[in-house]
Amino acid sequence: MSRTMFEKIWSRHVVAKGPGGRALLYVDRHLLHEGSTHAFGRLEKKGRAVRRPEACVATADHYATPAGSASRSSAAASRGRASST
Repeated sequence: MSRTMFEKIWSRHVVAKGPGGRALLYVDRHLLHEGSTHAFGRLEKKGRAVRRPEACVATADHYATPAGSASRSSAAASRGRASST
């Protein structure tokens, strides 16, 4: 029986299996977003460093058009959140 891509990736990252179907996974990539800054702040406060910074990948998941752009004004207005800035 063939396995799905998810099953293949999952099985290659299992370090140990526990009771109730639980699994300890090895994470080889860290996907970051805007909310990640809080985690980095906590690490810094505790005097800790990112263990493998080369494994961190960040992408922008929000876009902002330049101030005064017509598309920004119309998009904000259509969501009911138009602002004066």
